Amino acid sequence: MTSLIRQIGILTFSSSDIDTVANDLQQTIGLRRRACGDNTVQLSSNARECEINYVTAKETGVVSIGLEATDAAAVDEIMQRLRSEDLEVVRDDSTVPGVERSVTFRTGFGPVFEVHTPVARINGQLHRYNPCRIARLDHCTTRTNDPQGFHDLVTRMLGLRLSDRTENFSNAWYRGADGYHHLLAAGIGSGLHHYGFAARSVIDIADLADTLAAKGRRLLWGPGRHGAGNNIFSYYRDPLGCIVEVSTSMEHIDVDDFREPGIWSDNDKQDLMDLWGSTAPDGFGTKTLPYVVN
Repeated sequence: MTSLIRQIGILTFSSSDIDTVANDLQQTIGLRRRACGDNTVQLSSNARECEINYVTAKETGVVSIGLEATDAAAVDEIMQRLRSEDLEVVRDDSTVPGVERSVTFRTGFGPVFEVHTPVARINGQLHRYNPCRIARLDHCTTRTNDPQGFHDLVTRMLGLRLSDRTENFSNAWYRGADGYHHLLAAGIGSGLHHYGFAARSVIDIADLADTLAAKGRRLLWGPGRHGAGNNIFSYYRDPLGCIVEVSTSMEHIDVDDFREPGIWSDNDKQDLMDLWGSTAPDGFGTKTLPYVVN
């Protein structure tokens, strides 16, 4: 099946103090404000008009995971599939300017998705220095109450392809049309575990660690290299309490037919998480940010 999703889209979070959380992304990893108002702040690391969208609300959480469709026809196709499967549509337009078409829906397995047309790009955007040279928002990892059911939904309805999984689907990684190993990963539980950015070099991960140290903060985990995805990773926590990953060198799959999904056994757990031998800190996998719908 051809994927209807190209890449990760706009992640929308709610907070009662959006300036604080937006400033942290600006000052820690160099994202830039694209637009802001009384109740919204939008940021991006590249020519896309928006990658992270903050909205003011009393409740802190994840409003939706954005999935950027290949085109408007793909959004229309997904809307038809939603109707045929009787899934709950939360809204059928976007809160972000420059998005032509959008549909936000509950998956029925925990996560809330916004599938939207490609975000507007700023033509001729020049590179601007930031201390950690983030290239793009590249993935997020969610929790779900039914990993197998979630797998069936995202592969059947959205056309995502499975890149790797554990034997019992307790963890799974999915890619879209852009070919990067995963734009979406899933594990057992509830809420959003983390969202991730691609840096240009491992040197940028060192710069991130130095930036955090200068603020009296520390990396939560890393550097290391994941077995699933082969990316060199680092993690820290944002002011919302959500984990942020900054990684580099994620596997890119250029021919789908030549890449069978990897299946990892319990005996492979160390290599799955870190080929270099480190283990995640206590509680790393359990704390998540809840989904809220405003």
